Amino acid sequence: LPENSQEIVAEFFLAASTGQVEPLLGLLAPDVVLHTDGGGIKKAALRPIRGADKVARFLAAVVPDGVAIDVDFGTVNGAAALFLYLDGELDAVGTLVSRDGLVAEIYLVRNPEKLTGVDVRREIRR
Repeated sequence: LPENSQEIVAEFFLAASTGQVEPLLGLLAPDVVLHTDGGGIKKAALRPIRGADKVARFLAAVVPDGVAIDVDFGTVNGAAALFLYLDGELDAVGTLVSRDGLVAEIYLVRNPEKLTGVDVRREIRR
């Protein structure tokens, strides 16, 4: 697979959406780093999370129960990205950097102030 391809993004974020740790571990580089941005408005890690086990457990823990999760794919700043919708509202945009077919870095933006201009569904409706 090519680095940073939509396939890697799709496989990773679909595994993350299950709330299960095990499917994620096989996709993460041992030294993976997760960067999150909630802007003090949405729940996010205050510092980067390092290591496959810690990243997988954090991502599995933040998947809410009883909420309709929907995913769209697109690009942000030229990189393949995932647009995560919870109950029909854009909740997060994620991009990643892969190395040797494994996820090496994850950027997950949940800050609503930074998401106003990147809603794929809103752009499609225009």
